[in-house]
Amino acid sequence: MKRQIVLCLTIVLAFSNVGCKKKDTRPLEEANNAVASYNQKATEYNASIQSFNEIANQIEKVNTDLQSYIDEAQKVINNGEIAFDESTLGELKNVIVSVSNSKVSVPERLNQYELLTFDSEADKETLENLISKANQGSQEIASKRIPEMPSVPDYSEEIGELIEAKDNYEKSIQSLKQITAPSDEFVMQRLQRVDTITVIDHVTEDNDPNGHLNKQGGYIGTVYFADSQVDWSKLFIKEGKDDVISVGTDGGGAIEIYSNVEDATKRDEYLAIFDGGILAPGSHYVYGTCIIRTSDELTASQQNELTKKILEALIAID
Repeated sequence: MKRQIVLCLTIVLAFSNVGCKKKDTRPLEEANNAVASYNQKATEYNASIQSFNEIANQIEKVNTDLQSYIDEAQKVINNGEIAFDESTLGELKNVIVSVSNSKVSVPERLNQYELLTFDSEADKETLENLISKANQGSQEIASKRIPEMPSVPDYSEEIGELIEAKDNYEKSIQSLKQITAPSDEFVMQRLQRVDTITVIDHVTEDNDPNGHLNKQGGYIGTVYFADSQVDWSKLFIKEGKDDVISVGTDGGGAIEIYSNVEDATKRDEYLAIFDGGILAPGSHYVYGTCIIRTSDELTASQQNELTKKILEALIAID
């Protein structure tokens, strides 16, 4: 009986010792240390690259803004309108190329590291994999080198050049429109800006001295003017024909208006036949669909200066 009791106690004690065996906590501790070390490094690295990425975002934004100005300028060119001064188109194209080339590259953003977490109840294999991942991540972060901090470009000068070139081109387009088949009223209003022009009048079918008004290939309007630089006392003026239209271009000049460039050019070529002769028509230049004529009574320098003033008045953008 005693032997049975002793045997039972021995078996109970044996099972008791097995149940009290401690669990191996080393993997959990190692995982905790590895993850904590990695997370600290990752947090510090993420903070250090924040400024770099913010500057990269700013560079992308100013590049986008600059591109919008480039696109607007290109859109105007794509409309295909003709400018009075063709060089304004070439200048705008050159500025677009120059400004496009001035754009800096946007730095590649630096990726942040995600923080690690783990389940304290995870099995040994899972913890060992986590330890390996954390250690590798720590080594990778330690090897990272943050590039030199870029600077955000200031494109204000480039934008100013684009705006100016685009504005010059658009104004030149408008200038050509103003001297393409303009109304008599517009021409008369603009001639009032020339300081030496004293009297202005336009022809009608009733007082057209040449009888070509609105006829095929003829002018669609003509505005005559008197100029103070011409001495009317030296002109041959028929009695009762001392009005500015009857005196004609001798008294100052005229603006002949045509519906198209071809008709204006043909008329100009006809006038050129008489250049240098006793029937010299004075100076004559085609601008748009108009011919600016000045009196042969003026000197060459006076003709050139008067023509210049008239042209400036006609193409001025108010």
